[in-house]
Amino acid sequence: MISVGWGNQEETILIFRIVNQYNKEEYITSIIKLFNHLCSKDHPVHILLDLQNSINFINDFLKLIRVEFPPEICNGALLIVIKRYSSWADLCDAIKLHYKHNAQGLQLHFVDTAEDAYQLLADHGVDI
Repeated sequence: MISVGWGNQEETILIFRIVNQYNKEEYITSIIKLFNHLCSKDHPVHILLDLQNSINFINDFLKLIRVEFPPEICNGALLIVIKRYSSWADLCDAIKLHYKHNAQGLQLHFVDTAEDAYQLLADHGVDI
């Protein structure tokens, strides 16, 4: 299952959550919904990818970073990934280094919990 929705009243945080399995149609529908939400705003939108309950974290993450987000919405925004296992820190560091060269204006961060994600957003001055 995939859900997409706003994470705060100001609509500056967009949550894309994958839980367990999903099919191709659900993925495409969710990406369209993500883009519709992003393109409806004229300010940066921080994206929270909640993959902690994803069955296939690596595949799901790699699919999502290939998506080209609208640059005017992402300029200076955070892309925060809640990962499944804290033991994947080295792999996440390697991905982050590679992603830095393809960043589209997003600042990529990996965290272990939703609480860590919201703390990171708060540390960057985002109203939660």
